[in-house]
Amino acid sequence: MKFTESAQEYFASVRFSMKHEGCWTELTGNSNVKVHTLISRPFREKKFILGVIEVKSSTIDSFKKFIGSLRKSVKVIEILDIVPIDIQRRLFRVSFKEVYDDMVSSVLYEHSSIYQNDLIFGDQENITTVLPRSEINQLSRDLKNLGSLEYFKVLPSDIKCQLPITFDLSEGEKKSLAVAIELGYYVIPRKSHLEDVCGLLNISKSTLQENLRKAENKILSRWVYENMRESSVECDINHSSEN
Repeated sequence: MKFTESAQEYFASVRFSMKHEGCWTELTGNSNVKVHTLISRPFREKKFILGVIEVKSSTIDSFKKFIGSLRKSVKVIEILDIVPIDIQRRLFRVSFKEVYDDMVSSVLYEHSSIYQNDLIFGDQENITTVLPRSEINQLSRDLKNLGSLEYFKVLPSDIKCQLPITFDLSEGEKKSLAVAIELGYYVIPRKSHLEDVCGLLNISKSTLQENLRKAENKILSRWVYENMRESSVECDINHSSEN
């Protein structure tokens, strides 16, 4: 408890929106795609950042246009892999190396960011990060040096939402969830029912339901925090511009 309170005081969430001049992120403005970063791993000594992004495109042609421009970007060293995740939804995963210097990810890395989540569209980067409060003012100045910082808001940091949930699940919750998945309880159409899972675990139906609900709540709460906050970023930006 004391650790949580001190961490809350030490860290803060920063939500910002910017247009990074000369960066590949500007390509989302005329390619009609949305991008979400899955992995951003800076290698300062080697002068590159390993990035894995999820790309949602309006059409296949829009995605091809985006990839073509991405290959030509001066900020991109090499495209490593392109994987279609869901063709019907026009969803792709792209792995690549980008330069280290003068990138938002490297700036966040230099400012000891422990968490970051983004949504990039319309040539604009919308990012939520968690970092030490002592770094906030310098972060703002460094971002302004990269491009047009259109929105910058400091919020209290909910540290528990950035912590892994591995040990947050009880043994009963982990076993119930694992067996339910293995038996196909969550697939459509279902391959098994609660009674099947109960029989294998030798527990009552009510206990199984409670275990699954608790596990689902912990996992889904974290997913919502990491993925749906970007919608509120967009709403905050729109509200700010209206005022």
